Amino acid sequence: MTVCTSVLVSIFVREFAIFSAACLFIGAFYNAKRRWERKQAEEKRQQLIKQHEQKKQKQLESAEEGQESISASPSSEYVKMDEADQFLKMLRLKK
Repeated sequence: MTVCTSVLVSIFVREFAIFSAACLFIGAFYNAKRRWERKQAEEKRQQLIKQHEQKKQKQLESAEEGQESISASPSSEYVKMDEADQFLKMLRLKK
């Protein structure tokens, strides 16, 4: 009903047709922007996960070789993990 009414009114009222077209374009651009932001956030999330997995893998390899991990204490590692978790929660809330 909305589409049929809009089309009929657009045929007879030129200003309404321009307004309707502008609203459709604005909606399309807003949706494209939102999808782009989601894609960027997902890529950032995947990058963080990949970096975390690589770091964990390096620590496992150094532990297997008998070397101690001197680079970071466990408490600082937990702080970094908390920061990453907070970032991921923020991304989830945006969706």
